Amino acid sequence: MATYDIEAVPEMDPAIAGFWYAYAFGRSRFNRLLEGLTAEQLAHTPAGFNNSIAAVVVHVAGVEVNFAHRILGQELPAHLKSEFLLDQPQSPLPQPAGETMESLVDKLHRAEGMIKVALSGLKAADLDRELKPGSQAYTLRWLLSLVTYHATNHFGQLQMIKQHLG
Repeated sequence: MATYDIEAVPEMDPAIAGFWYAYAFGRSRFNRLLEGLTAEQLAHTPAGFNNSIAAVVVHVAGVEVNFAHRILGQELPAHLKSEFLLDQPQSPLPQPAGETMESLVDKLHRAEGMIKVALSGLKAADLDRELKPGSQAYTLRWLLSLVTYHATNHFGQLQMIKQHLG
């Protein structure tokens, strides 16, 4: 019988590393879902859906880049808002132009790297830190839970869109 476990991440507090592994586990499956898709398939919005795979992936990566900046207590720079289409209405998601599997995976890897950097400076005691980016306040613990929930929710959406590509 195989034993599943997680390894320590030397640059992370163990409590934070637990979140990191949940995130990274899901991210590897998220990336795998894109394998072999053409630019046309990525840009296609099947009948009955509001978004293409490319739109969902850019959205997920953009939200994670935004979350990483929130964790660090930084404003998201305008060039990242523009690159990840966060400066546009989000319903339906804006359709990115010219994305390929490689460019989308690159965006996801960059977002993942930013999340890892943001987490590397945290300690378990930081989980109770309250963030107030706007009119609502929330704890860092809640934000970290939202990061994984958000990606998981969109992973299911991507699976459904992919099934309808034909």
